[in-house]
Amino acid sequence: MLPLDASVFLRRASPNDPGYGVCSELLEIITTYVPIDTEFTREAEELAADYFLRGADATYAVVARRYGATLVSLDDEHYRNLSGILTVQTPAEALATITSGAS
Repeated sequence: MLPLDASVFLRRASPNDPGYGVCSELLEIITTYVPIDTEFTREAEELAADYFLRGADATYAVVARRYGATLVSLDDEHYRNLSGILTVQTPAEALATITSGAS
């Protein structure tokens, strides 16, 4: 599982965006939806407070942490604020990892 932030989906919606191709290819390979409950929300609130994250960013971080997954993002704040607790990759890095057969 690779949690993707909204920027990956937005780039796929914009064919003229430089990231369109790699984001589109990545989304063709992976898409899983995770339900959000009260416990999840509380965990996101704690991460937001502890790591100076916005609400949606904390949600992505909780998914990655709960599933032991790599967070896929184009947001520099994810690298700065979360690299100590999660693995964070760009869509291009994640696609290279997937297509090379590495985990």
